[in-house]
Amino acid sequence: MHGALLVATGVDSPADFERCRALGFSYFKGDFFAKPRVVTHRGVGTGGISSLRALGELSAADASFEDLERIISSDVGLSLKLLRYVNSAFFALPRNIGSVREALTLLGTRTVRRWATVMAMSAIPNAPHELVSLALHRARMCEMLAGSALPEERETLFTIGLFSVADGLMGAPMAEVLESLPFSDEIQAALLRREGPKGELLSAVIAYERGQFPSQPESSDPAVPLPGVYRAALEWADEAGRAVGA
Repeated sequence: MHGALLVATGVDSPADFERCRALGFSYFKGDFFAKPRVVTHRGVGTGGISSLRALGELSAADASFEDLERIISSDVGLSLKLLRYVNSAFFALPRNIGSVREALTLLGTRTVRRWATVMAMSAIPNAPHELVSLALHRARMCEMLAGSALPEERETLFTIGLFSVADGLMGAPMAEVLESLPFSDEIQAALLRREGPKGELLSAVIAYERGQFPSQPESSDPAVPLPGVYRAALEWADEAGRAVGA
């Protein structure tokens, strides 16, 4: 069909990815994007240390308005990317925002923290944009499945979905990546072992993403079924990813 975008599924290796890209596919799905890149040394590569540090500071549960302003403003690249993003069509704000403080005041700490974290992840050296897109899709699915839960719960689930690809982004085992991040035991259990209600929800999201079509997770809102959430999250992640540059 003229103008159609092709989606390649089952992309499980670098060779699969390169072959599908050469054939003209526009979107890719498969385990290749969520696996850590093989490295010959232990630990996160030096190129990702600064990114991990920024992610750790942004993810701290007790980070205040002033903390976030300091963390983001001290990184010129991060602050410029964030301001460019919040002034994009994705937010459609009535006026341009000219500073990190103004963004925090107008959008709130929760929104700015979320998108600054996405910016920091997308700035990780050699991070495949497909992997950042996958992180956005999982994060949005997890958040949407929470339904009418409290904002704090929805934000926690968004974070779990977003960081579910952290090992692939950093090229290191998830346990090593989490050593540098100030996450609660609940979040760590969900990311490392898929334990607890949030871990089970993440498992369902990943299973559906792989075409296994699991049953609705018990911890999710039954009013937001998986098929509809998957499609809506895919559209949202595509739009958000274009604005981010992923």
